[in-house]
Amino acid sequence: MSGKFYQLMRVKAVKKLPREQLLERILNFLKTQTMCTLCTCRDNVPRATPLEYYNDGTTLYMIPHRGVKMANLRANPKVSIGVYNHVHPRWADGQNWLGVIGAQITGTARLIPDSDPEYFEAREKYRSPTLSPDHDRTPKGRMMLRVDCDRIEYLDIALKLEGYASTQVWTAPKRGN
Repeated sequence: MSGKFYQLMRVKAVKKLPREQLLERILNFLKTQTMCTLCTCRDNVPRATPLEYYNDGTTLYMIPHRGVKMANLRANPKVSIGVYNHVHPRWADGQNWLGVIGAQITGTARLIPDSDPEYFEAREKYRSPTLSPDHDRTPKGRMMLRVDCDRIEYLDIALKLEGYASTQVWTAPKRGN
């Protein structure tokens, strides 16, 4: 690791970004990515599944295909999601590490069947270019997965260059019952 990078990593920055700036950075980051790792759990058995996602603010939308994750989600709607950019760190000088950005999301998932009127609204927010425009014209037991983010731990090592802690935490306002 280069001397400058090593020195930066030793800086004890604790300054928090203003809430609005943090949310803006998080939303910009989420829009630049489309893959995540969805982590579910049932009976103390965790499952991590890579999925394509699209966000609308701090709400994520996915198309979950059959599998263990579906049973897990039905049994336990609390999820953890990892999103990170694709970086090839140069170990020798450490410079690419300044481009590492990620988000550790904790949220509540809800499966939306195509019989629910919200399904088509959710499907519109899932903007994958791989689906044909008429994909959902004749629903056949399809599902959308909606995840409302409760907490987002945002990691951006380069924040230290601005005097901020490299990990910032955003929490959702309390939702009405």
